Amino acid sequence: MLQENKTSETVVLGDKGVSLRDVYDVAMGAKVELSTSALKKMTDSHNLLMKLMESGDIVYGLSTGVGDLAKEKISAELSSSIQKNIIYSHSAGIGSRYPVEIVRAAMFTRAATLAMGYSGVRPELVNFILDLLNKQITPCVPCYGSVGASGDLIPLAHIALTIIGDGNVLYHDRILPAIVVLKSELMKPMVLQGREGLALINGPQFLSAIGTIATIKLENLISAAVTTTAMTMEITGSSLEPFDKQLNSLKAFPGQNKVAEAIREILENSKLVNQKRNVRIQDGYSIRCAPQIYGALWNLVQDLRRTVEQELCSVSDNPIISIDSNRAISGGNFHGEQLALWLDFAALACAEVTNLSERHLNRMLNPALSGLPAYLAEDPGPESGLMLLQYLAADFASENKVLAHPSSVDNVSLSSDQEDHVSFGATAGRKLLAAIENAENALSAEILAASKGYMFVNIEGASKAGKFVTDKLKRTLERIAHDGFPLYNAVEDAKNLIKPLAEMSKL
Repeated sequence: MLQENKTSETVVLGDKGVSLRDVYDVAMGAKVELSTSALKKMTDSHNLLMKLMESGDIVYGLSTGVGDLAKEKISAELSSSIQKNIIYSHSAGIGSRYPVEIVRAAMFTRAATLAMGYSGVRPELVNFILDLLNKQITPCVPCYGSVGASGDLIPLAHIALTIIGDGNVLYHDRILPAIVVLKSELMKPMVLQGREGLALINGPQFLSAIGTIATIKLENLISAAVTTTAMTMEITGSSLEPFDKQLNSLKAFPGQNKVAEAIREILENSKLVNQKRNVRIQDGYSIRCAPQIYGALWNLVQDLRRTVEQELCSVSDNPIISIDSNRAISGGNFHGEQLALWLDFAALACAEVTNLSERHLNRMLNPALSGLPAYLAEDPGPESGLMLLQYLAADFASENKVLAHPSSVDNVSLSSDQEDHVSFGATAGRKLLAAIENAENALSAEILAASKGYMFVNIEGASKAGKFVTDKLKRTLERIAHDGFPLYNAVEDAKNLIKPLAEMSKL
């Protein structure tokens, strides 16, 4: 479900690409308008394409077929019908639908690369996409079909279906035929010209969309996990010494130092840390090495952010229509390898966050490690307390290990060996979205356990974060007291605290 966008500002689409923040805002519902500079660049590019077509130059996807069929020449008279046929033949997606925010992000990023003026499309085409975004008309796009190489051909074709008045859309929370919704909004389907059919589908925009949403979610996830680790330290009476500024500064990794600093600040006034409740001299690695582990994950996500931002400022089409050199240039800017690799890497981060939540749960629930009642039950034995939260986290951790297996190392040669290397970035992206949700669920279990753990320590001496979660989950904790209510609702309640806890760590 699309969340309400919190900014009242309209995003302006220029001719230099877009920022990750712009894409995220549009994905969440912000409106968009086209700049005059983009309008001019597209007009000039379209005029050049028309001149090339009139002069008889061979332009891939305009006067030729696509893929291996590029060897087949097409007459100018057939170009319009061929563009429509490209959309129909490439709309082969199957499976569950992409979330609204992913589709909106993909629509906007495709509009952005077209607006840079290297695709030869009319400005009217980009304005049509922006109208769909502004009117909250979201094409129904199946998740399966892209191999992340010749662009995200299949999912982008399902977006293009809406533009020509076909397929289904999500509109006011209902799935309806696109043509019905377009008519209700007084929008006439477009008749594609030139190479506009190919231009709509020839780029890794679903990889960019997933990368954008995943970057924001991962930054929130890791930041919240850092805050939750600080709370786990309070419940277990862990030592603050491993977070010492001088100690961590001896390692040059910026993420490590940011995490150590964040935990020092969260626990600055806590009276619950440095209270050993077991015979072990040092805390387990999942606590003691939190700066090194979460710091590495933070660094990884910042590299993902940089890669996505670079893609969002890049032209991904083939061929490009270059005004500077007055020609069409064929190449491979549609290939998604750059993004595919980092989407795979990011799934590793999810696996590690999930592993740590499971280990932290073990440290809070095991009385030999926490010095607290077994499983944080009020009456251990007759009551199981939160025992099963570790089982839940273990299940998510196990699945995330599977989802961490890379897709980008795979390859299938397609289109009669013309497209003989593909990135499988969309597969990596689907796995990453699932892995993020698993990690969020495991972290929610840790948040819930920490909130209950404060019952057995002096809450007055707790950090601001500790007091925050116990206040927000007060009613939830009352309901699950003495095993008196199913735990699943309580985990969902804790999940709502991920974003505010993320803001507390200030990473």
